[in-house]
Amino acid sequence: MGELTGVKNIKAPLRLSFSPYISYYIDHYPYNIPDIKNTSTIFNGGMDVKLGLSESFTLDMTLVTDFGQVQSDNIILNLSPFEIKYDEKRQFFTEGTELFSRADLFYSRRIGNTPIDHDKVYYNLNLGETIIENPSETQLLNATKISGRTSNGLGLGLFNAITNSTYSTIKDSLGNKRKILTQPLTNYNIVVIDKPFMKNSYISLINTNVYYDRGGNMANVSGTEFKIADKKNMYGISGSAAVSQKLDSVNENATLGHKYQVAIGKISGNFKYAYINSQLSNSFDPNDFGYLEYNNEMANNLQLAYNFYDPFWKFINMYNSLEIIHKSLYVPRKFTSFELSWITEATFKNYLTVNTNIYYSPFESNDYYEPRKPGRFFIRSPNWYINTLASTDYRKRLAFDANVGYLKALGSEYKDSFWWSLVPRIRISDHFLVTYEFLLDHEWHDFGYVNSQESSIIIGKRDVRRVENIFNAQYIFHKNISLGFRARHYWSTVKYLNYYSLNNDGHLAGNAYQGNYDDSFNAFNIDMVFTWRFAPGSQVDIAWKNEILTNDNATTIPLYEDFNNTMNSPQLNSISIKLLYYIDWQYLKKNRKM
Repeated sequence: MGELTGVKNIKAPLRLSFSPYISYYIDHYPYNIPDIKNTSTIFNGGMDVKLGLSESFTLDMTLVTDFGQVQSDNIILNLSPFEIKYDEKRQFFTEGTELFSRADLFYSRRIGNTPIDHDKVYYNLNLGETIIENPSETQLLNATKISGRTSNGLGLGLFNAITNSTYSTIKDSLGNKRKILTQPLTNYNIVVIDKPFMKNSYISLINTNVYYDRGGNMANVSGTEFKIADKKNMYGISGSAAVSQKLDSVNENATLGHKYQVAIGKISGNFKYAYINSQLSNSFDPNDFGYLEYNNEMANNLQLAYNFYDPFWKFINMYNSLEIIHKSLYVPRKFTSFELSWITEATFKNYLTVNTNIYYSPFESNDYYEPRKPGRFFIRSPNWYINTLASTDYRKRLAFDANVGYLKALGSEYKDSFWWSLVPRIRISDHFLVTYEFLLDHEWHDFGYVNSQESSIIIGKRDVRRVENIFNAQYIFHKNISLGFRARHYWSTVKYLNYYSLNNDGHLAGNAYQGNYDDSFNAFNIDMVFTWRFAPGSQVDIAWKNEILTNDNATTIPLYEDFNNTMNSPQLNSISIKLLYYIDWQYLKKNRKM
């Protein structure tokens, strides 16, 4: 290759662009309630701004953002004591946010999520009052992110977002209305510093802060993530740590919590091993801006792996790992579980990939989360499961993913669970791709929380069934014109067989409880979006969204009858048009001179 010399005094042009948008929505839902319109319209407008601050740093800003055309979430019936974590699909929060993921403290779905006091409205109504409006999302007013790396590799990131105050509207029997604040004006902020060193090592510092107006409540989390490895990247130590602080205007003393995780071992080569020690205090809470299912845990983890990276015999590669985990509570120091897990994944020379996971919990485990009450626990029996998935060559016109698994509980529970899924992918042409996903999951004699009665906790033995169908189709009419269609139906039934009282020792005792908590839950969604990119960076999106959510006690009817009942239920339909136009400053400047 030749060398180009003599180039100097080159001044980079200003990198500045604007993407204003306007959108119009028509929503229809058959409320059929006085003072509530079945049809409503919304007109929105806003803008995205991108500014190059230097050769390495870029500022991205969104003002009065509209995410109404983003794909619907896969809503499920949640029987667990933990919050459901949804994937981020909003483009502003998926692009250029890798730096903010350090120490696992950033969950972007908190921004614009359900108001923190949304559900409290239902439990604080006065006699004769009804809810006219209770928004399920907070409105994002603006968000800004600045990120980049200097010439010596130092990474810097700044993220800020503000959501508007959210109110529910209540009406009494006389027609008088009042508003209840479900979430005040909220400011979200992240600062990240990341520095690589010694070729294969780095250290990061991160701080997240959430401030709630009208009360002065604040949540602050400071953390670090690091990796130190030798020059050959053969051996290393890595980890993360964080301290959380919760402060409100009434209690000036912050509630402190901490976490850490440290891993040390051999990180390269065919044979790898690692020892991992982690700790979550009972007061560690990053969930104002992060996501954590549960705290109050200590874990010791030993990982052994032997991998084949080069082709041999009929395989392109193969990965094998054994994991041994011991868990206990942080406070008090009580044993919770001991787990063994083996995973083998291999890709054959015909590009078929097979993954098998075998799990075994040989001892009774103490579940401190299912009872939903501090200090109480439920003893779960030893269990094992095996799960196998296969994925064929995606380069072919017809490909598929398949998954099958079975779980068996031993001892007093006698729980069985069987699940399987199939996902065929058909590339009809270079312009037309169709995928279909089917999932069946059936649990027999599962045990789970029902409710609490004074000092008594009711546990139910139940059969749980889940069926999910997802149809996806994408058609490209032209390089700038496309149509996407997605339909999803999720059905879950819960049939309770017996009810028990949970004793203080974690075992169950018979109970004459007569409540009916059987449940049949349906979620049906359609997302169809037509996109026309009429100029570079500019496009028109026309979207139709349909949503049906139902709950009843019909747990014994067949699937086809349940689906018919769902389709005849009230449904929300939304049609929207969004116009986004890309404006480049250099292009405007050039044309203005002409």
